[in-house]
Amino acid sequence: MSLAVAQELYLAGGDADSERSRLFGFGVELGDLAGIEPAALVGAIERLGVAKGNGDTVTATLQAPDEWVEAYGAPLPDGYVELDIGADGRPEAYRLRMVAGDTSVEVEARFQDWGEPLDIEVPDLDDSNVTPWAQEVAVRAADVAVFTPRIPEDWTMTVSAQSAAEHFGDTIETCDMVTIDYRASQATGADHVTFRETPFECAMRSHAAPFTVNGPAGWPSRTSQAGALQLKLDGTVVEVDTSLTGTERDDILFSLSASGADILVAAAESRADSASGPVSAGQLSSNLHASALRLTDHDM
Repeated sequence: MSLAVAQELYLAGGDADSERSRLFGFGVELGDLAGIEPAALVGAIERLGVAKGNGDTVTATLQAPDEWVEAYGAPLPDGYVELDIGADGRPEAYRLRMVAGDTSVEVEARFQDWGEPLDIEVPDLDDSNVTPWAQEVAVRAADVAVFTPRIPEDWTMTVSAQSAAEHFGDTIETCDMVTIDYRASQATGADHVTFRETPFECAMRSHAAPFTVNGPAGWPSRTSQAGALQLKLDGTVVEVDTSLTGTERDDILFSLSASGADILVAAAESRADSASGPVSAGQLSSNLHASALRLTDHDM
């Protein structure tokens, strides 16, 4: 498992918020290259290693950050990387090798046809998910009376619904949970607010501790078995995970009000998740070209 976790970290570019690193190694086969991006591979060298080489081939030893090791609960293997860079400054090949005990894994990818035109057929709108950040059908079907806060307009929003057992354990496997996640824009920082909402009866089956009055923002509250803040809003328990503290946090919690699934879905659809937005091939190529050139500028 340590190899799978390290592989996802290094292939995701060392970014804990990337789509691949959210997998955290679970359900991923060693050597799987599905979904990797050349820019992420370059980013991993910049974030997690020190580039060395002669300009044609850059090498580096990648090391997992302390927060990843702490989250995993055991050491993660280093990644030994070679990146071949062409005369135009763009990556041509990437090789990653990792060793953990008697097990090792090697990954190799090659990149070609930079700048070549692509013939991509536009899919039919009926077959397209134009709002991947909002699980509209699942949220509407969930048996949860949802509550939403007032959040700055430039924050992105994702909303999903799943079995509460995925978060709280098998004691409430028949209960639904709606997760609402807000993220600050890159221009204003990295703050986030996440609400996990379940019916009160389900939350009490998971954890029988009572709620006390006059908690944060005046709501009845308690601490979950995992140490998270939980609020009781009528027949719904809202678990709060946020980087905000003090009055900033409490102002948002105070603004929580009954929303309804349709209103929630409409709000999510209106807040286009910038991480899911389109990126032009030219922009990607330009960004990657600049990153690769930065690597060759390191003190070899």
